[in-house]
Amino acid sequence: MKQFFPVILVLALIALLGYALLTGGGDDSTSALEGSPAPTFAGTALEGQPLDLAQYKGKPLMINFWASWCDPCKTEAPLLSAFYQDHGSKVQMLGILVHDKLPDAMAFTRQFNIGFPSLPDPDFKVASDYGVTGQPETFFINAKGIIVKRYMGPMTAEILKSNLEKIGVVL
Repeated sequence: MKQFFPVILVLALIALLGYALLTGGGDDSTSALEGSPAPTFAGTALEGQPLDLAQYKGKPLMINFWASWCDPCKTEAPLLSAFYQDHGSKVQMLGILVHDKLPDAMAFTRQFNIGFPSLPDPDFKVASDYGVTGQPETFFINAKGIIVKRYMGPMTAEILKSNLEKIGVVL
């Protein structure tokens, strides 16, 4: 029996990897921050304007951690861009740029016509405060500033709609 244990372990790991690849790596697991106030941050947005999380309080907010080199981020970018253009009056959106070069990030926002502001996080402080483990990762925050849901992985229209409903946004 002991001789089969390594084989079984390897097969289980391959099955897990296959599942992650087939499902796009999305993870609907909970975050320790859910139910807590969103960690605060401030800085200068990629677009040049001052940005402070406090300015977003009072209206539902979606924070998306992304990077220009991240293939799943490229996959979800057209959806997020179109959503912001169509529904930006119902929910605020903010990007947090993680482990990226500013020129690459600016090219990404132009390529995908990203209209919502993005804050560079060069020292990984904001991402660390939110417990981010990879990109993309999205947090849904209600109008009171409470994190209601975290989603890890590329966003789909169905996942977006479902999580927005949890923060009171009806499309």
